[in-house]
Amino acid sequence: MTRSLSTPRRSYQSTLLRLERALRTIPGSRLIPIGEAVHGGRRYPLLAVTLTVGPVGRRHNRRPLRVCLGAGIHGDEPAGVEAALRWLEAIPAIGRRLPAAELVIFPCLNPSGYERNSRSNADGIDLNRQYKNPRAPVEVRAVRRAIEGVSDEQAGRRFDLSVEFHEDVDSAGFYLYELIDRGRPIGRRLIGAAARRLPINHADEIEGVDAEAGIIHRDRRAVLRRRSRWPHALYLFHRGTPHCLTFETPVTVSLSRRSDAQAALFTLALRLLANH
Repeated sequence: MTRSLSTPRRSYQSTLLRLERALRTIPGSRLIPIGEAVHGGRRYPLLAVTLTVGPVGRRHNRRPLRVCLGAGIHGDEPAGVEAALRWLEAIPAIGRRLPAAELVIFPCLNPSGYERNSRSNADGIDLNRQYKNPRAPVEVRAVRRAIEGVSDEQAGRRFDLSVEFHEDVDSAGFYLYELIDRGRPIGRRLIGAAARRLPINHADEIEGVDAEAGIIHRDRRAVLRRRSRWPHALYLFHRGTPHCLTFETPVTVSLSRRSDAQAALFTLALRLLANH
């Protein structure tokens, strides 16, 4: 069913207030303005969060993981935004038990779509197909600048891992995309953990692509060569992130279950990658 874009269905401002409350409990965290989108006279601040988790000091002379987390690029997939908020709210309790990691989090990549419960932004553009477009919407340009180090002090940073929180209204079970340039895959461990919380999509083909036990593996050369409308994950992969994961939760279970599963799987992904 087509949803009207005229009436906001969620409050982005309320989401930002909750985000600010969570960050006040995390020492050293920062909420960084990276731009502003304007739709229908409404102004939407575009924001990134930076924080460090894990034990104080560095163990085993290993540098912290560098991780990028994105949520809410499709506005009708609210569990991702909720999962990012819940994960941040849990940091005072779990932060010291996590592996050492420096994180950049984009908690709501499509605020106008999020308010209207629409996949696209308020201009009808699917932001997750715009990362190769030099004239991309402001929401995408702001994220690219932040990642490329133009809008903050971490110029030229490269991530070890990117994770995106998505949902699939057409899937009866959870699945994930795993794109790797180097290192060992961790998708099977994540699917095993997800199965304790959610049904798994075991189809041999998902979204027109071959899948195995809930995992879609993509060949790096074929993906970069074939895609002209790059999504967020492929842009990060192209910029040197060697391990990219996209979680897809089914909407057949409650928002709370979906969000908790996304947050828990993100924590597990950090631990699995740190132990490689």
